[in-house]
Amino acid sequence: MDAATYEDKKAKLQRLIDGRLLRPYFHAIVDMRCAEVTGYEGLSRPTPESGYTRPDELFDDALDVGLFFEVESLALELMLGAASNWNDTPLVFVNATPSFLADERSISFLVELVERLPNLRTSRVVVEVTERSEVHFDEILSERVDALHSLGFQVAIDDVGAGANGLNRIMRLRPNWLKLDRGLISAVDTDTVRENLLRFMLRFSRLTGVRFIAEGIETEGELNRLQTLGTPFGQGYCFGKPNAEREADEEVLEKLRERIAFGSSSEATIRERGFGLSELTRPVDVVTADVTLGAAADHLKAHPEYSGVVLYEYGHAAGWADRETVLYRAKHESQLGMSIDDIVVPVIAKIDSEASFVEALEVAAARPNLYAQAPLVVKMHNHVCGVILLSDLLHHAATRFETVQPRVSTLTGLPGRVHSEQLLDSLFETGTPDLDVVFVDLRELAVFNKNFGFDAGDDLIRQLAASVLGILDSHPNQSDCRFFGHLGDDRFLVVCSQTVSCRIAGELAESFSSNTERVGGFATSAALERVNGVGVRVLIQPDAFRTHAVINDLFRAEQTMRLIADEKALNLSANVASVVVANMFDPNIDERYNRAA
Repeated sequence: MDAATYEDKKAKLQRLIDGRLLRPYFHAIVDMRCAEVTGYEGLSRPTPESGYTRPDELFDDALDVGLFFEVESLALELMLGAASNWNDTPLVFVNATPSFLADERSISFLVELVERLPNLRTSRVVVEVTERSEVHFDEILSERVDALHSLGFQVAIDDVGAGANGLNRIMRLRPNWLKLDRGLISAVDTDTVRENLLRFMLRFSRLTGVRFIAEGIETEGELNRLQTLGTPFGQGYCFGKPNAEREADEEVLEKLRERIAFGSSSEATIRERGFGLSELTRPVDVVTADVTLGAAADHLKAHPEYSGVVLYEYGHAAGWADRETVLYRAKHESQLGMSIDDIVVPVIAKIDSEASFVEALEVAAARPNLYAQAPLVVKMHNHVCGVILLSDLLHHAATRFETVQPRVSTLTGLPGRVHSEQLLDSLFETGTPDLDVVFVDLRELAVFNKNFGFDAGDDLIRQLAASVLGILDSHPNQSDCRFFGHLGDDRFLVVCSQTVSCRIAGELAESFSSNTERVGGFATSAALERVNGVGVRVLIQPDAFRTHAVINDLFRAEQTMRLIADEKALNLSANVASVVVANMFDPNIDERYNRAA
């Protein structure tokens, strides 16, 4: 750049700074679990008087002439100034490049700015480390981000998956939020690779407590798929374009609420029957920062069932203080008027009320050692349900390990092979009459896994278990349903009466293929139709405990029936069950079962 061009750019930028010729725009960030706006990302647009038409051109020039800090400071001042005038208190996300944060003035500027603006607290501001990411700033960037955390700011990494914002930066900066780049969200409703990557990121989010935002959602198909997968937060043109008035597309939000109301918000999983996190969740007092220590202590005394206090700010559980700490501190009269915010510790681990017990253990184990003793905060959408104390979690884990862990399938929560074989042995010993054994599995599961991936295959196995379970649970006489176990992979075992065997033979194919849950980006029925030959096998051994003498005879019969079922399947469409009944002694028995099927 020659000297004249340099001076022209510098003068143009100085006029912009002096005249404050930037206008803040805001883009909604939506909590897709309840279809409510949780915050806004602030964006800067040059005014027509500035001589600039594009923000990227403006910031590039500022970097060239050494006025980058001044221009970015002006943008932040205007964005946060506008946010301080809002009547409501959503989070405000502001972009800060590594170049800005590397400047030694950056942290003090942000703190002083928030302190002088009304209605703002550092915990309401999320500083986004943006895509203008020079890798050589990473060392100083880590120091600056640590300082932001210590001052109460939240930190987000923007455009994860693009440029320098990769896994190394996530590990170094330990953000509160991750914003997944549009390139990884585009066509997620039709691309199984993107979907599986998203599943990985969602699992990382659950284990670490980092909140996750899918950026750049543009189509209804992308939105619906992301919501079904359980993506907590979203942002994109689908919700409306950035604007000065903070407007979001209410029609889209209303459709999202309708999907939630009809139970389409997240993928179903098979839970351990008879147990949920609610049994471990202890009630708490949920308060805001304007509550004093004295008021919190009085409320705990009036409610002995409360385990402590959760501080709730800007739609999120932000802090925790146990009952003993609050009551002890309240003994000192000089401290009664202080804010409860002054004694809470940060909430590191949160978990959804519908999560499984195993997921709760994983979340607890993933916390930093400094916060290992803090409870898990249990939430449903944006509402705090209570907390799970570490002692309760470990006690239940120990009990479960002693009683069921060696005999339970980790995939479905059903009794596993060891438990199943123990039960079969006991029934062979007694020669129990009038009980059938039904083997259920999937034809061509390997082909399905090759097309959709192993995660989708696991989902299909869980859905098969859920379909069988639905038939058993709906049977009017539960004494006919003696046992349902998971032998491993896609093999299931049912011990039941002939009436139930006939129901499984007749109803399973329709129940399974009509499942509304999704695998591999498609409804179950559509996924099955895309892979030729995939379907359900039902293998029935009538009166098994008098027909056979030992368990090995039963399993050999299963192998024979499986070969027969595969031959029968050649004449069936993909999603129809092939039913085979072992016909050992009774020439009429096959007719009875196949009439039901």
